[in-house]
Amino acid sequence: MQDIQKSEKYNEDLDKQLKETKMFTKELFEKFYDAYSYDTATTYNWLVKKLKILRDRLGQGDTLPIENSKRVLDHNNFLDWVEAEFPNTKKDLI
Repeated sequence: MQDIQKSEKYNEDLDKQLKETKMFTKELFEKFYDAYSYDTATTYNWLVKKLKILRDRLGQGDTLPIENSKRVLDHNNFLDWVEAEFPNTKKDLI
């Protein structure tokens, strides 16, 4: 499998996971944080796309507990959480 195909498969699988997971795991958070801290346009856009999947899911009434935290993400607190964890990305989710 070529690198582009591997990348597409990885993203398809991750998108599916974000749509179906019952918990925002430490592993998911680390993937998001790695993309955010890498600080390039490509990784930033990747992060925003993944956050939009969660935003849309929560906008439909879902909730998502955060692993090792008492916090549960929902439509009302998601953007505040995004701003706290990934400053300056909130503007691209509104």
